[in-house]
Amino acid sequence: ERNPAEGARWLSQAEHELQAARLLLQAGHWWDVCRHSHYVAEFSLKGLAYYRARGGVGYFPQRGAEGETARRRGNRQWRK
Repeated sequence: ERNPAEGARWLSQAEHELQAARLLLQAGHWWDVCRHSHYVAEFSLKGLAYYRARGGVGYFPQRGAEGETARRRGNRQWRK
């Protein structure tokens, strides 16, 4: 379900993770930079998913009448 407020919350968290990654980069903590950068990508995509959701959030599309997801059925057009 589309939820702009939840999307904004995830994007705000992504910004905090980006700030942490930048500080860790300056300190030379490469492994932690990678971890926080991963979080930035993950949280940004979740935020976008909540802004654009149509029947499902992110990679969890709305289920069809038969209970299978469109992706499991092999439909490559399951999310635009």
